[in-house]
Amino acid sequence: MFSRVFSPSTALENLEEITDNFEETINFEKKIYKKIRSRQWADVVNIYRDHFDQAHKVMAMLRETVLHLAIAHGTEDVVEELVKIIDDNKDRFKNVLQYKNDQGNTPLHVAASTGSLSTCVCVAEADPSMGNERNKEGKSPLFLAALLGRTEIFLKLHSICGSHLNTSYYRKEDGETILHCAIKREYWDLAYRILLLHGEFATCVDENGTLPIHLLAEKPSAFRSGCHLGWWSIIIYHWTPVDVPKKINKSLTRPLNKRREHKFPENYQTCVNFIQLLWRWTIQVVAIIGKVCDKVKYADEENPERSNVTTKSRHEGEIKKIKETHRLSVKIMKLCIKPISVEHYFDGGTNPWLTRNEDEDFSFITTCRDIVSKYDIKPQVEKETPILSAAKNGIKEMVMGLLHKFPMAIHDETRDGKNIVLLAAEYRRTQIYELFRKSHLRIESMFHKLDKNGNSALHLAAEQPELREQKSGLIPGAALQMQWEIKWYEHIMNSVPRGFLHLSNNEGKTPGEIFMEKHETLVENGGKWLHDTSNACSIVAGLFVTVAFNMSTTVPGNVDDEGNPHFERQLAFNIFAISSYVSFYSSLLSVIMFLAILTSGHKESSFRSTLPMKLLLALTAFYLSIASTAICFSAAHFFILREKLKSAAFPSYSWAVLLLIFFAIAGFPLYFHLTWAIFKKVPRHHHLITPAGFHIKH
Repeated sequence: MFSRVFSPSTALENLEEITDNFEETINFEKKIYKKIRSRQWADVVNIYRDHFDQAHKVMAMLRETVLHLAIAHGTEDVVEELVKIIDDNKDRFKNVLQYKNDQGNTPLHVAASTGSLSTCVCVAEADPSMGNERNKEGKSPLFLAALLGRTEIFLKLHSICGSHLNTSYYRKEDGETILHCAIKREYWDLAYRILLLHGEFATCVDENGTLPIHLLAEKPSAFRSGCHLGWWSIIIYHWTPVDVPKKINKSLTRPLNKRREHKFPENYQTCVNFIQLLWRWTIQVVAIIGKVCDKVKYADEENPERSNVTTKSRHEGEIKKIKETHRLSVKIMKLCIKPISVEHYFDGGTNPWLTRNEDEDFSFITTCRDIVSKYDIKPQVEKETPILSAAKNGIKEMVMGLLHKFPMAIHDETRDGKNIVLLAAEYRRTQIYELFRKSHLRIESMFHKLDKNGNSALHLAAEQPELREQKSGLIPGAALQMQWEIKWYEHIMNSVPRGFLHLSNNEGKTPGEIFMEKHETLVENGGKWLHDTSNACSIVAGLFVTVAFNMSTTVPGNVDDEGNPHFERQLAFNIFAISSYVSFYSSLLSVIMFLAILTSGHKESSFRSTLPMKLLLALTAFYLSIASTAICFSAAHFFILREKLKSAAFPSYSWAVLLLIFFAIAGFPLYFHLTWAIFKKVPRHHHLITPAGFHIKH
């Protein structure tokens, strides 16, 4: 009997049977792979139904199941058919929907990453317990949907799988929560809805001990105080209504953003609708003007695609998205601040596994010690408090919100001993500095503070910003940047004790010495910029002098025997005479002022008012010469067409001159920046922050 069981013939028969099964499996996988590759999904469904015993498994050639590929590359109907087949065979084959591919992703993971809501609903309803399954990166399907910003998918999966979820689905293995991911990737709508579902997430920290409010403090473009818009964009921004969701619509059978309720009686609604229609027309007109300005301003740029993107970015829809972002960010900030206690604010912890909620389930991890050794989690250095980060980034709304909840935060300091006032002075945050200088929050000791290096606010204001920050600033030209630096230095000097002007830091340097030393390069660049600008403009202004002189010596229609012009009694002739006079002397004045700039010395004090005022006067005369020359030409040309097109000549010339003047002003924003900088006492924002994903030009 022993020899019969282990006889060579029996072993050979078993080997042949295994080989036949292996070849049969390979042939079956090749067959279904060809069908999938050629996208013959109807045949794939039939094969899946007729050979479910083999087709439902993870195939070696595909390295995942057929359902995985159908979700990723097929249609929603195909996925529904396959799920229906799986449901019909659930008595014989359990947990089919929980099979994972090489990345550890279940079919629900793949559905959450593709962005198809109906597919996610179909798979999740078939097995709601899949919401807790994790891939090799430790991400659940709901976490993956949040990571990719799939707001509707996340909310729907949460409503379907909610009763089966444990409290760890919102974390991945390195401790980061879905709220961290949403804020870090600027999915504001998703972050707001997550906080409405789980307000306690605001107190969760990641592996670095970072609270969500820390991340929000690093997003200045998400707030109105950190975003700069042009004047026409501000008008559109102010009058564009936005709807911010207030409740979670779990059914998702209609759009997530509910319509706003009317605040007026029904009999007044017609009048209200009419007023809103008028404002929409006004906004459209302003938007068109902004587009025209951008086309003129960037017509000569090397990259024409940039000009097209800039023009499109003025659309009302993008301004509306920006306003929605600002509204949502304020709501998110309030929801993040509300549950934070004093202990969480000042000591959020350095390890998410040691600062977790009491009911938070980490059963998906063996032991905390294994995590620490695997991810090499070490004690983190002391982090800045959120109010310091907000002050550094110029987020006025967050500074005020945190001070309202934690008044003692006004005394927060960095590791270098810098408080909010010192940070605002160092990073040129005008609104933050003015908030403490003018409001009831002013504490004299804050302005008397010295950091660990002995630097006062005046020392820090004297420092030169990084080159990359200069390039991202609102101020064009090195000369105007130097003027801004001088004004900012003087503004800080007027708000600190007078003795600080000669106070030396630990290196033995006074604020004045630091200012002279750090701005030496900027003074040189500013002088070169003024020289190049004046040289170029003086050449053009000289041409206008020549043209204006020729026009002023040429009398339309000649003169009579007594030397009197034939058309001296006509209005057009009087306009010609006055405009030619203005054109000649304004262009001559601009040439003189540009020459005065070229021959001036470029000292630090000259950039405060002398050089900018000369440049402003020169540009004013230059623009006046352009406008008067155009008017002079139109008045003289009127006599040529006065017989045939007399009625249409004046309106056409007036329209042409107005367009020319408008385009000239829109094409030279330097003039407006210069005028604003000279006559404004308190410098405005030094840095330009544009919302991510938008291309708004200023």
